[in-house]
Amino acid sequence: MLRTAKWRRGGAMLEVMFAILLLAIVGQAWILLLAQQDRVLGRARHHEDVVRACGARLEILAAMSSDSLRAMTGASRLGECDVVITPSTEHLVRVEMRDTTTHGVLLSTSLYIPSSHREGE
Repeated sequence: MLRTAKWRRGGAMLEVMFAILLLAIVGQAWILLLAQQDRVLGRARHHEDVVRACGARLEILAAMSSDSLRAMTGASRLGECDVVITPSTEHLVRVEMRDTTTHGVLLSTSLYIPSSHREGE
């Protein structure tokens, strides 16, 4: 009977140690998940800020005259994004805002500028 009591106490101790081990594993996984979520949200916020900044610069470009936009034809860096301006027709200019690191298109539009809005007329 004495030996059976020792085995029971040993079994109970083993169960407690196993439970503590499981809690440690689950806790570590939970902490890693939270850290990963924080990194992903940080990247998403940064990307959102870059797109907003590019949108503000696109509004500035939309207010420019056709001649000014044609003078900027080609690729150039404007703030946090690369701008590619390509004239399509006499009154239509294609503008693309690209990410400086991945060169992926963030914003793209075509600007129509009638001749009455052009400089010198």
